[in-house]
Amino acid sequence: HKGYVAGYNGRIVVTNGQVIVGAMLSKHPVDRTLLHPLLDTCRQQLAGAGIRPKLRVVLADSGYLSEDNFERADTDRLRLLAPLAKDPGRHRARAPKRTRHLNRLPATARAQRRMRHHRGRADYKMRSRTVEPVFGQLKTCQKLTMMSRPGLAASESEWLLACTAHNLRKLHQHRTAG
Repeated sequence: HKGYVAGYNGRIVVTNGQVIVGAMLSKHPVDRTLLHPLLDTCRQQLAGAGIRPKLRVVLADSGYLSEDNFERADTDRLRLLAPLAKDPGRHRARAPKRTRHLNRLPATARAQRRMRHHRGRADYKMRSRTVEPVFGQLKTCQKLTMMSRPGLAASESEWLLACTAHNLRKLHQHRTAG
């Protein structure tokens, strides 16, 4: 009661088919510093499975917003789409005006232009069909609302096991459907 509660944040990278290709658990409460470590973890996990990852488009929520994240995404040739407001659908965006020297703008301004563009809005809508349902399935279907074992290492193992179980369920559904 009214004491300290140890909490962990689970983060995942998923494909269009809702398959988890990268998972990470951390004690860090702020997302914005963990986007690229999560993507690096995803690349390492895929490389460990013998898959050469080719990340092209990253759909992130507004918690990952920072100038550094957008700059590094541009450097890594990633198309990072993240809303600069909590509710991206709240304001009707106008079509972006043409600017001749986009490279002179800060990375955040360039990202905002991408989100205002019709293609950026359409691509970002995919997030509600890819990442969000996976979190819902982990929480509801697998009843993963809290970790059953104390400690970061034990909780991380449990998180990775839950992600693996999710992928096995997806694989089973794919095999029985086709």
